Amino acid sequence: MKALITAAAVAALLLFVPASATGQAATTPDTAPKYEMAAEVRISGKVLTIHDRQCPVSGTIGAHFMLEAVGGKVYEVHLAPTKFTKMFDMIFTPGEKVEVLGNTLVFQGKDAIIAREVKHGNETVTFRDKKGNPSWN
Repeated sequence: MKALITAAAVAALLLFVPASATGQAATTPDTAPKYEMAAEVRISGKVLTIHDRQCPVSGTIGAHFMLEAVGGKVYEVHLAPTKFTKMFDMIFTPGEKVEVLGNTLVFQGKDAIIAREVKHGNETVTFRDKKGNPSWN
């Protein structure tokens, strides 16, 4: 019983340890990457997987997909809050060929793209305006 209480106390303490103390930098809305118009690139490739996760870039549960670029490099593409993508029935499927317009960066240890537009099929989905401001605000 004493071991169980000790284990529970240690687990509770770990919940309150700041991310910086564990060697990981905490990302806040102030430190999340910002969209930079001057650094826009177009990258073509295919969608590998689609996932929603807590995302500091959008500040909420965000829609993402893994993109394998034509040269073989893999990026996590940050799209928009999941609520926004579901309002407009934005659906991407594994294996689908897409072209992403956005900023490339390394974020949370992964090659990433903050998407402004994604072309798939005959459709272009816009996530940010021409100044880089999010469409969901």
